[in-house]
Amino acid sequence: MSKRVRNQSRGLRFDAVLERMLYAALILGAVCALAKAAFMLLGLGGGVVTGIMSVVLAMGGGALTHWVNERWLAYATTRRLPLPDWLGWPLLLAGGAAFVLGWMLLFVAMVNPEMIAPAEMVQELQNHWPLLVLFYGVMAGTALMLLYGGALSVNVARRMQAARSGVATDANEVAGQAVYFRSFRDDASPAYMEGLLAGYQMKTEEEMLVAAVGGTGLRCYAIGRPGEHLPELGARRYYLADDVWHEYALHFMQSADWILIRPNGTPSILWEIEQMVQSVHPCKMTLWVPPTADWKRFVSATKDLFPHGLPETLSGNLLEQDQFILFDLEWKPFNLLELPTIGPALSKQSNRRKRLKMATRWIKKNWVIHAKAA
Repeated sequence: MSKRVRNQSRGLRFDAVLERMLYAALILGAVCALAKAAFMLLGLGGGVVTGIMSVVLAMGGGALTHWVNERWLAYATTRRLPLPDWLGWPLLLAGGAAFVLGWMLLFVAMVNPEMIAPAEMVQELQNHWPLLVLFYGVMAGTALMLLYGGALSVNVARRMQAARSGVATDANEVAGQAVYFRSFRDDASPAYMEGLLAGYQMKTEEEMLVAAVGGTGLRCYAIGRPGEHLPELGARRYYLADDVWHEYALHFMQSADWILIRPNGTPSILWEIEQMVQSVHPCKMTLWVPPTADWKRFVSATKDLFPHGLPETLSGNLLEQDQFILFDLEWKPFNLLELPTIGPALSKQSNRRKRLKMATRWIKKNWVIHAKAA
């Protein structure tokens, strides 16, 4: 590993940490307050007024969190938090313990607060709804700090491990493997709609995709974000200088057996797609459209790049299902969900991990093979 890469692996992007914490606060705060409000409105834990106040607090907290996050992104700096190598295992153990404790505290706050507070105190709080709302807010806030702090600590420890063992240095490693192109903005996208709270998943969308691709026998590679101190989890990263990444991107396109692209309208993605259409076999290229992708904007941005364009709408429920767009020998696109041989089975599969595995195995076995045979 080069000195530049080693130095990049010893810090954490502080701006990314705050951004993810703010989004997590929005998700968990709204879920806790709304769930408790449902209990109250059903007469299971307080009055209607308390339930309505919980809803109002959840909406206000969500709006405030969104506002702060937007303002933060407007002036985010490149501050870094140094992390020594020995901190990995302590972070992993402490994070796991905090995550479990956070879920336990959340369960107690929602179901049976008398487990941590005297029954007389709980009864008194129920007679004074402002204090009751404050009590549940403090409980949910403490659970939030434990849950997200635990999840963040675990993922930071895993990223430290990836910095030691998951950084690629030989450009020829990608030969015969899979390469993943995406916007750097999508690196930390959570595993949307997977589990109860997407903001507290230990996995990112990229990790889930890479795990599914790994099930086909291929290893997944990607170009790392310049200046990144800890690699995001998922594909094995190559770190390149700004003046050579175009050259290496072209090399990866030609060498890899399978090219996966996450739609985004950034200039780098559009340039990469333009090069692929001109130089690679159509069966080699797959557009992976996760639920969080902005498909309509991507179609508009790429209308002049694909010989036959892209479908403006997609089959199935884009808010719940991953979509895979493949291309025939003439660059005509088609949706994997529309194929009678695999589409119905994918639509019926409710588990996202299993759905991704089914889709990637079918594409690798029945479609990417045509590019190798050409």
